[in-house]
Amino acid sequence: MPERTLQLSAVGDVMLGDSSHFLGRGVGSKIALHGAEYPFASIAPWLGDSDLFLANLESPLSSTPGRNAWQKVYRGAADSARGLRLAKHNIVTLANNHILEHGTPMLHETHGALAAAGIEYAGFAADGSHRDGVLRWEQNGLSLALFADSLIPEFSRCPRDAAATESWLLDQLAAETADLRIVSLHWGDEYVTVPSPQQIELGHKLVAAGATLVLGHHPHVLQPIERIDHSLIAYSLGNFVFDQDWSELTRGGGVLQVELGNEGVRDWSFRPTVLDRHCRPEPADGQQARFLRTLVEGPVVREPARYRALLAEGLRTHRIAMKTELLRNWYRVRKDTLSFLMSKKRRPRPRIG
Repeated sequence: MPERTLQLSAVGDVMLGDSSHFLGRGVGSKIALHGAEYPFASIAPWLGDSDLFLANLESPLSSTPGRNAWQKVYRGAADSARGLRLAKHNIVTLANNHILEHGTPMLHETHGALAAAGIEYAGFAADGSHRDGVLRWEQNGLSLALFADSLIPEFSRCPRDAAATESWLLDQLAAETADLRIVSLHWGDEYVTVPSPQQIELGHKLVAAGATLVLGHHPHVLQPIERIDHSLIAYSLGNFVFDQDWSELTRGGGVLQVELGNEGVRDWSFRPTVLDRHCRPEPADGQQARFLRTLVEGPVVREPARYRALLAEGLRTHRIAMKTELLRNWYRVRKDTLSFLMSKKRRPRPRIG
């Protein structure tokens, strides 16, 4: 009897609204002009034959537009969920620091928009519990379980205790009986191209507890992919659809394609992508592709001092690049962006629960 297999395609952060620096000119604005499928047009042929597509959706979806700068940030249109229908089975994770950007009412709207588009999801429950953090299904004769959580506390306003999250994940994995166990985890530090020693330790613990795949996101840049026996850890898959158009690193992402079988990972490959000037991922080639591959194929860094130095350099470079982009495109920057940035410290908290 032949081994049962499943072809999975996974990507990192997907944001279907406009981020604060790109209000009026970001992903959501492009979708409003060109339609829900617009951001994915160049990469869709890579995904059409996949049995399963997984992404981290970093923007709440709403049927009503925001009235001011605060309400517009990261707010995608409900209809944009249609663009996520890219494979035979499509799932997004909602455990991240922006999905509750506008409170729980919009989280419920997001659930409705995804359900209407036929997209399944796992992630935060409205009360911050793990009630919606597990999704189980069967496909191609295999049973699968997806566990989604976040170690990043920012705008969610939900307590994300690192020790409690780690304990929950390890307990769930140990008790799970599915053939394939996938962990989607929002973790790490932004704009550094290697995971922290703590992430490496946790990633290995998750694999030891039974994880087939650990899919990481939040740093907005690519990080190494590590294979351990029949399991795989992708520490960060970078930006897939986003409007962080200020550096080669933040424009870089890719599609992790994994062949899964009864025993776990049979084979895997990484196809690098780069965001064009219209926030759309396109296949990377030549020197660009080689550079992005060096990030996912590179070694991890286990020395804390070395990691701290790389993090400090990554953050410094990012801040300069971000400010340079605003200055270079000053004539395109909307008043909404300036209003948001000037009032950011006074920003009201969203209603949770």
